[in-house]
Amino acid sequence: MGLVEVSSQMSAGDLLVGAGTLLLAVFTALLALRTSRQVKLTKESLRLSRESIEALDRPFVIATPNEDHRMLGFIEAGPEHPGVRFAYRLWNIGKGPAIVTDVSLFDPSTDREYLTEAEKVQRAIAVAPAGRDELSLLTGGPPGVGAKLRLRVSYQSGSGLAYRTESSVDVVENLYCICQDFRRDGGEAH
Repeated sequence: MGLVEVSSQMSAGDLLVGAGTLLLAVFTALLALRTSRQVKLTKESLRLSRESIEALDRPFVIATPNEDHRMLGFIEAGPEHPGVRFAYRLWNIGKGPAIVTDVSLFDPSTDREYLTEAEKVQRAIAVAPAGRDELSLLTGGPPGVGAKLRLRVSYQSGSGLAYRTESSVDVVENLYCICQDFRRDGGEAH
């Protein structure tokens, strides 16, 4: 006895119903296969849409001159905060909010970090799109004129993806600093 059995006692109607049932089974299997492919394509399309929305709404935080001191660079803080401070402003030029988690200013040739752990960002700082947050952090002493530093700002988007903007910083006269570029990388889940 096989999967399909035809006997002489079957009528033409029985054969027709059997052939129709077999055809319906083949058609249903093909439809299930096509639907499975469509589900995979729909999931991929949703993933790409999510990534596109995140790309449009991601933050882009850069360091710019501090409004109080009209500069990006090293300043004497005054009697209320003796010592030298690094003055800058964080500016979010992206479309989405940013949560700044770390700021680092270092000399890549010597691996010296100018902002010590105690002087770095102590709490997460929210920076709205087009928003700015004034910062002035103490340093362990300024570098000399002509120093080539790197400024790294680490932050997250509202959806939790991690980003980092890194800039080349040249120290010029009067310990002013000039950012040469703003390179953002990241977008990984944190």
